[in-house]
Amino acid sequence: MQTRRTTGCVWARVPPIDFEDQGPTTKNWKELVFRSAIRLYTIDLDDMALEAAPRHTNQSVYNGLFAAQRDQFKQRIQRRRKRIERWSDEFDMGSYVKEEPDIQKMRENYSEEFFSKFSYAFTNYENGDWAKAVHELEQTRFFNMVEDGPSAALLSFIRMYNGEAPPDWQGYHVVEEL
Repeated sequence: MQTRRTTGCVWARVPPIDFEDQGPTTKNWKELVFRSAIRLYTIDLDDMALEAAPRHTNQSVYNGLFAAQRDQFKQRIQRRRKRIERWSDEFDMGSYVKEEPDIQKMRENYSEEFFSKFSYAFTNYENGDWAKAVHELEQTRFFNMVEDGPSAALLSFIRMYNGEAPPDWQGYHVVEEL
């Protein structure tokens, strides 16, 4: 599957854990998750583009004494089914994001020009050409009149190093504390 990078991500690498001497306690599993190389993705969404669905308080499928509880139970089962479906190996998040109507609606305000500029900026950030990255990130930061979080976060990180990638830069930074 070919994907186009439209948003930012951050690499985090920590040395792996040796579980030979330790049993799989809850603490150890959390450490395993946090000490793995992780690529975090962001997605630009305008949550104000959606209208709140009206609440139907008296529109129960059921009648009788426990109608509200039955509706709540049915909704809980539906949420659980969706959660299980999304955790399955066959689930494709890329397709879901492209096809989900609410996500499409929230992404309408982001143009191809914005995605192209941010992609170029992020590629330069990863490659250590931070001067070019800063130039593009400054353009994408307020591209849609509202501050873009990923652009602002990358600019903040770059400014911590006075705009120059460290000599040992590998395209990601290590998160020391979680």
